[in-house]
Amino acid sequence: FRLGDFYEMFDEDAKLAARELDLTLTTRDRGKPKEEQTPMCGVPYHSVDSYIARLVQKGYKVAICEQMEDPTLAKGLVERDITRIVTPGTVTESCMLDESKNNYMGCVYGAGGRFGLAFCDVSTGAFYATVCADAQTVSSELGRFAPSEVIRFGADVHEMPDAVTVRRGALRGVTIDAAPIPDLIPVLSVVAALADGETRIVNAARLRLKESDRLESTAAMLRALGAQVEVHDSGLTITGRKMLTGGTVDPQRDHRIAMAAATAACGCTAPVTVHDCACTDKSYPRFWTDLSALKTVPAAENTELE
Repeated sequence: FRLGDFYEMFDEDAKLAARELDLTLTTRDRGKPKEEQTPMCGVPYHSVDSYIARLVQKGYKVAICEQMEDPTLAKGLVERDITRIVTPGTVTESCMLDESKNNYMGCVYGAGGRFGLAFCDVSTGAFYATVCADAQTVSSELGRFAPSEVIRFGADVHEMPDAVTVRRGALRGVTIDAAPIPDLIPVLSVVAALADGETRIVNAARLRLKESDRLESTAAMLRALGAQVEVHDSGLTITGRKMLTGGTVDPQRDHRIAMAAATAACGCTAPVTVHDCACTDKSYPRFWTDLSALKTVPAAENTELE
């Protein structure tokens, strides 16, 4: 929490940060019994990046809560809100990155014994997606890209120092901060449409400025395939279901919408037809060739191009 010239942490967060960052715990409740005191610790605002980097390197996620109004003009408590969530796969500051290698975030979705994978380096914009016919290939791809973070959506993912094991698991809805990973939102929305419960995608206003209004085009793609989705000013709310119906998708000349629609075929009961399929040439000219080569993969069998 931003409090003047410091970022402060409280209660269990303060105890954890004090232990991991060698900070001193203090309290403002010195007049209360010790068991009623709220522990706290803080760091100066001008050096917060170095402390965040240390926490992220240890595998923690850090939520930044900023003051949303001028404290001198506020009546009562100053309004605060979370403006950023920093995770191992979403850092962009040079002080938190190893310049000698990519910093990928990965996403894994399994259905019918097959797996869809996506990788994105938000610091460079590099994005890759593929479909794997078995868990061994998934392990190989994860080892090749070595993502610093994997979005699980409830999948059974076990990370080890030099390998990752993935098994199909029950998917559940989550909240996704789109600010650092806008290019992943179409394919993550497909996963959300097949997850149990509600998934909220927030901080996604910049997607309206992509090849298409990507919030609207993502929602249109999902609806065409039988998904339930609501569009907000800066995000989406997606209610998952066990399977999608399939259907015809107009990607609106957006390569990522076309590829996400093809991936959705993994979870559809009927074929998916994608119009304007050549739009994928912008980022992945061999996408349809590679997908068609996976003859035993449902996404390849269940996709028709126009």
